[in-house]
Amino acid sequence: MQFWKLERDSSDNIVLSLDLGPEAKQNLLKARVLEELDEFLANSRPNSLIITSAKPESFCAGADIEEIRGSLNNPVLVKQIREKAVGILLKIRHAPYPVVAAISGTCLGGGLELALACHARIAAKHPRTLFGLPETSIGIIPGFGGTQTLPRVIGLTRALEIIVGQKKLNAETAEKCGLVDTVVEPDRLLATARTFADCLRLGLTERYRTAKKNRIESIPYFGRKLILSGAIKRVLKETKGVYPAPLRAIEAIGASCKNLETGLSVEGKLFAECAASPEARNLMSIFAVRNEARSKNWVNADPQKPPGCLGVVGAGKNGMGMGKGIAYAAISAGIPTLLHDISPDCIHDAVALIESALKAGVAKKRITPAEAAARRALLTVSWGNRYERFRTTDFIVEAITENLEWKRALLSELEKHISPSAIIATNTSSLLPSEVAASLQHKDRFGAMHFFNPAEKMELVEIAGTPDTHPNTLARTLALTKALGKTPVVLDKECAGLVVNRILLRGIAKAFLKMLTVGIDPWKVDDWLERYGMMMGPFKTTDLVGFDTADHVIKSMGRYYPDSYPKLVLDMELMQNKAVLGKKTGKGFYFWDGERVGEPNYRIFQEINFKVRADSRNLKTNDPWFVEAVAQIVLNEMRNEGSWLIAEGVLKSKDMIDLAIILGAGICPNRRGIFGSDFDLART
Repeated sequence: MQFWKLERDSSDNIVLSLDLGPEAKQNLLKARVLEELDEFLANSRPNSLIITSAKPESFCAGADIEEIRGSLNNPVLVKQIREKAVGILLKIRHAPYPVVAAISGTCLGGGLELALACHARIAAKHPRTLFGLPETSIGIIPGFGGTQTLPRVIGLTRALEIIVGQKKLNAETAEKCGLVDTVVEPDRLLATARTFADCLRLGLTERYRTAKKNRIESIPYFGRKLILSGAIKRVLKETKGVYPAPLRAIEAIGASCKNLETGLSVEGKLFAECAASPEARNLMSIFAVRNEARSKNWVNADPQKPPGCLGVVGAGKNGMGMGKGIAYAAISAGIPTLLHDISPDCIHDAVALIESALKAGVAKKRITPAEAAARRALLTVSWGNRYERFRTTDFIVEAITENLEWKRALLSELEKHISPSAIIATNTSSLLPSEVAASLQHKDRFGAMHFFNPAEKMELVEIAGTPDTHPNTLARTLALTKALGKTPVVLDKECAGLVVNRILLRGIAKAFLKMLTVGIDPWKVDDWLERYGMMMGPFKTTDLVGFDTADHVIKSMGRYYPDSYPKLVLDMELMQNKAVLGKKTGKGFYFWDGERVGEPNYRIFQEINFKVRADSRNLKTNDPWFVEAVAQIVLNEMRNEGSWLIAEGVLKSKDMIDLAIILGAGICPNRRGIFGSDFDLART
């Protein structure tokens, strides 16, 4: 066998280890992997079988998405692939000998469905051991029996969290909910699996018999209906019904109360419907582009190592800045980090938030107390106007307020104290990087590195050089980005706002212009765009970033692109009322409760004088066709800006532009961004 390694002892107990080879970081359920497993099952009758992985950090990360993508246009082939896979897993489930999964590392998608087919599951206590069924994120549902077997093992509510909510469980949590039978240290994994297999063969464990019971059967019929209907309401509220896969997943999970054969039939039908949808095609396509962005070198230079010590300047005020998130991401990646701010209060707040995040990670069992302590030990802090401590850092990210003169003054002072080989990157969202670098003596060691808020969670980082930036500088920036676990998009040419903000802000500016000139209802525009596929409409996005930040960035972008930012928009006074600044004050176009957006704030036109034309607030703004026309104009404005980026040579790849605006701004993942295959816009 090519992908399975077989070990047999004198008692005919077999260990099958999956290994796609040293060039593959993750094990995947490729078609040939399943075929080899099927051949083994057909020709072997061991006393017991242990299925494991030769890769400690990857039991199996699921099916090969590229193979699935290749079959999407052929429904017959999709059906054949699924039925073949389900048939193989049923052979394991009904095997007359014990089959135990010994799991270390990622166990996701088809990998978890393989483990669920086994009679018992033993997990290694390893930070990379994670369980999940994330198929709905690529527009399909678990298709190898997961919607039927998972609820039977852990119950309806937990199964909905994992399948519909895309929640991942670590080993300890998986044990608590019954997904795995026991958790052991990595060096005891195979020995424990062998012992468990012996107990199963001898009938000495009660766990095997109870695990075979369908836990859903204990829930009354009306209880199941209530749980499922509640899940449907949550999905519709979160997605506006844009994505069919989560709703199909709920339907399939509901069928798990039936016998297994019937439930698998329902799952197969719903899987085929999802696989044939444009959402699946688009989400899988952008998933492939994301993998390309994460793996490609991007820069014509030798690959570089990530920094040995990172410096971050600008902790942020009241927990709102980007610096603390960058620092948290760095120490989480094992990179020693110096966080600096001119204000000791800002440092105090940032450290408190970082320590709180580490404690939350321990409480949720994502990390151990020892790991949290080790990460905290990687963080050092300083404050004031002196920068001597940055001599020990070999990469510095400047993340202060988006003010050109402030940034120039800081970088000029900072350059006096850093190592001659150190890199400086500005986290700018609306300035031209070469203008920021104007005060530097060594412009070859400078570039832009744009994170997105919250930096510890958002995976996109935009990277841009100036005409003076050395390729090795970009290569080192790329190395840091990948070390942080982020997805890089490297621009071919610098521009103010880079890709995401340049596209997004042009759409926001057009939305504001229509509100001011024709009196369009902002909440109706948001609702239409969110039902079309945007994660947040332009007015809700303004709330999220804050009226003060939005005002500053719009004016800054207007300086660079005057034709795209009408004077009427640039003259808006968003900060008239300090109590109405969006999410940060709990009120803007919407009411906010912490991170949660609430009802529209219909009094905003009384609280802020937007100088809307007096004759514009008329009945036509309530007409659905009028709302749609304005929303289409906003979308087309963003698409036009993307076209300008290509024409100017800023980023020549449509795929990477789509990836950037999806990861950075959540613009229509279901339609594959603004250049997606079915993004059908009126030319307005």
